[in-house]
Amino acid sequence: MVNEELIRSLCRTEDITKQWEPLSVRHADIFNELKDIIKTYVEERCGGKVGSDCIVPVLYGIFGSGKSTLSVELCKWALSEGIPATRVYLADIIKYIREELHKDEVPESDLPNYIESFFEDYLRHNGFVGEIKKGVLFIDEIEESYEELKKLLRENKCRIVEEEPPNKIVVEHGSVFGFSLRV
Repeated sequence: MVNEELIRSLCRTEDITKQWEPLSVRHADIFNELKDIIKTYVEERCGGKVGSDCIVPVLYGIFGSGKSTLSVELCKWALSEGIPATRVYLADIIKYIREELHKDEVPESDLPNYIESFFEDYLRHNGFVGEIKKGVLFIDEIEESYEELKKLLRENKCRIVEEEPPNKIVVEHGSVFGFSLRV
């Protein structure tokens, strides 16, 4: 059993008793599909690395559609299943890369390693104890840090497949804005 304080800090929520209620059958299907993707990832696939054989789901939808609430519920579920998980804001990752790692240059090939370091450091800093072989990082509030992300990517000549206004960067696995499931 994961303690309540750990859930509060890792899932970034004050009310851990609040349960996510699907607004429709499709919402419930997305929740269950994401749980299955997480289980499959942790139990079987990818060897811990994101690659062409690994699904990277992106949840997108309009403001107020429940994306953040769903990510909190998925984070709580993952922790209850013994899966290392945390929910962070994109700004946290950018700050970590720039300030904690003191990196102004981020070679594209090193970006996954920086994100992995962030994930492990964030879990430990917030009280997670245990082995971290695979885990789940829920990145929220992307639109608030969109310009900073774009700047970081462009400064380092990372590939942006397509940019769709307003505030969308389309990458290989989907869009960073909205509420539907795209894998």
